[in-house]
Parts: sequence; C-alpha cells; structure tokens
Amino acid sequence: MSDDLREKLSLLLDGELSKSESMALMARIETDAELRKQWHRYRLVSEVLRSGKVPAVDDGFVERVRAALADEPTILAPRSDKRHYREKAVTAAIAASLAVVAILVGKSVSEHSPVHPPEVLAHIEMVDSSDAHTAVDPKFQDYLVTHNETAYLAGAPGMLPYARLVTYDSSR
Repeated sequence: MSDDLREKLSLLLDGELSKSESMALMARIETDAELRKQWHRYRLVSEVLRSGKVPAVDDGFVERVRAALADEPTILAPRSDKRHYREKAVTAAIAASLAVVAILVGKSVSEHSPVHPPEVLAHIEMVDSSDAHTAVDPKFQDYLVTHNETAYLAGAPGMLPYARLVTYDSSR
C-alpha cells in the first residue's frame, strides 16, 4: 500500500477529503481486502484516541503471547566471537609497542640532551657572616630589609627575592 493511499485514508477518517474523492475511496475500500483491514485499523485507533478508553483485549490474547514466548529461544549469554578476542589482542599489542617506543625514545632523549637536570646551574660561595656585615652598607641593608617586608603591598605577592642578602661594589 502506498503512502499516498494511507494519507487519503487518514484524510477520509478526519473528514478532510472532498466528496468525490471520498466516494471513490469508499468504493475502493469495498473491493480491496487489504485496504479494508487498514481502514478498520485507522478507525479503531481514531476511536481509542478520541474516547481515551482502552479497548478490551480478547481472552486468547494472553495465551497467544505466552505461546509465542515459549517458542522463542532463550539465550543466556552471547556467542563467543573470535574476532572480539582478536581485536583485544591487537589493541593490547599496539599499546605495548607504543609503551616500549615511549620508553626507548625517552631514554634516548635524556641521554643525548645537552642539559642534564642534575647539573648545577649556579655556584654559591659561602661567606663568613662577619665579612657579610662589613661588605654591605647599613643604609642599603635597611632598604633591602624594608623592601622585602613590604613587597607584597605593592601588588607582587608571588614575587619573592631569590637572594636574601645583596651586596654591591662601592667602587662602581
């Protein structure tokens, strides 16, 4: 049955088909058994929708459903699929290969890198504390202490100095 014919049946049921088309379709419904079954289903659905009531189900309905379920095969677990295991094995092999490559490349990069992390970036010589006090001008020392104590007020809370004591060469 074509969609055009189903649409005409729906329009006939809703009363939206012209009189001449309605008469022609009614004549066709009388002669065509499949069209008559479809018309009956459409009318039944329309009645149920308009009434809001559920039609009574015949007594044999439950038995037919029960018999159909009894004939249905019971499958408790899906069949094993060799492709599923093969896909998992291929995925694991690829992951292992990538892990090995990452380890080898990482090791190679760290061995041939021009900068090694454990290298000392700066060398600090320890100065006797008595010499440190004589090397710094007391006014400059007071300035540095005050600056360090009030630097957070200037809006730079994360900017802490890298050196606590700074000396300058007075000969410059």
